[in-house]
Amino acid sequence: MELGLFQNQPGDKHKFDGITAAYQRHKKDPDPESTHGELIFRDGVMYSSSGRGGLFAGHGLWPGVGTRFIHLRDIEPHKWKRYPLLISRKKEDQIREDCESQKPLAYDWLGILGQPLPGNIQWPWAVYCTETCNDKICHRIKTILYKPKMRPGEILDWYRAEGLIGG
Repeated sequence: MELGLFQNQPGDKHKFDGITAAYQRHKKDPDPESTHGELIFRDGVMYSSSGRGGLFAGHGLWPGVGTRFIHLRDIEPHKWKRYPLLISRKKEDQIREDCESQKPLAYDWLGILGQPLPGNIQWPWAVYCTETCNDKICHRIKTILYKPKMRPGEILDWYRAEGLIGG
């Protein structure tokens, strides 16, 4: 199992990635250019929550928006960094079952927009990428502390500190 982090691509069509990277640089995140996170299972299937998907993005009813599974073959591999997670196959299978049970939830735009605000402001029926990935990992790996408000620019160092990624 791996953690996949999409890297900001200045000048591309995804303008929100540039805003995310700028905000993460402002917050002094250790990895500000990572703007989206996915859990990657050993068969190449990826799980997360995404806000991309067109006019109706954000409500969970449009294909590809909200919690969903995609495959590695459907992404642009050169725009991602991948990190092996120190998780057993048994735990990986349990995490995947947990991910299956959480689809389709809507994408949590309120949670993303609430990042600069104190507290954890979000819709209870929606999740954003690193929120759902971290929740699924922490639910099964009891020794890992759950951090409710996690940006893509923080998750790599958080997982290293918690012993999920070597180095």
